[in-house]
Amino acid sequence: MAPTSHSSPPKIEELEPRWRLTRRTILRGLAFVVAAVGLPRFGSAIARAIAPPTLQPIGPLEFFTDAEYAFVAAASARFVPANDTGPGALEADAPRYIDRKLAAPGGGAAAWYMDGPFEPGMPTQGWQVDLTPAALYRRTIPQMNNAAKNLYGADFKDLSAANQDALLTAMQKKELDADSIHASLFFATLLNDTIEGLMSDPLYGGNKDFIGWKMIGFPGVRYNWLPWLDHEGEPIDLPIVGMYGTAESYGARMRKGTGP
Repeated sequence: MAPTSHSSPPKIEELEPRWRLTRRTILRGLAFVVAAVGLPRFGSAIARAIAPPTLQPIGPLEFFTDAEYAFVAAASARFVPANDTGPGALEADAPRYIDRKLAAPGGGAAAWYMDGPFEPGMPTQGWQVDLTPAALYRRTIPQMNNAAKNLYGADFKDLSAANQDALLTAMQKKELDADSIHASLFFATLLNDTIEGLMSDPLYGGNKDFIGWKMIGFPGVRYNWLPWLDHEGEPIDLPIVGMYGTAESYGARMRKGTGP
């Protein structure tokens, strides 16, 4: 039976998550892209250089309340968890990226047509609900916490990892009994935003210390790959750079209060 706010908690073994992104999954995906487009392979030495960083205060939140941020941080940590091979989405400040994204015009769907009609659409038709991304987060997070309390007796952030995974899987599979909860859409949106926060340029608030790029061995934003065009299959062990330069350059900007 599908889990509802009035039913027994779902059995963990029946809800094994298939969405969690491991380093093996990410590297396999990158290898496919490299093979498909003929790009040189990025250096495995860079990927091996990952060291778990110490989490720093994220500073003032731009959109989330503290409770909303706690939910997003806990969920992102389940999507791409830290392990003995390196840090994950939480350590990369992916939740901070999401906070900034939702505070920007895109969070309010500033450039989208939002006047309806709102009908169930095909996956290829994109966003088909009457909520902006920011409104989706604001509306759904409290409902998810309520579901967590009803099923497991605590807010999502305070659940065990196994119960967090079970609730996330129920969200993904549309197994939460509440028509007003856009749980599956919220799951997909949060997962996508977490990946963006892990892999985007640190300019946008995530990918702290190039954690995401180190994970896949990506040397960063470089204007010229010409010297490497005839090195297919060889590692490219170059210092990682972003739009603001090296990790030290980003750190200097943060200390001066000029970004990201």
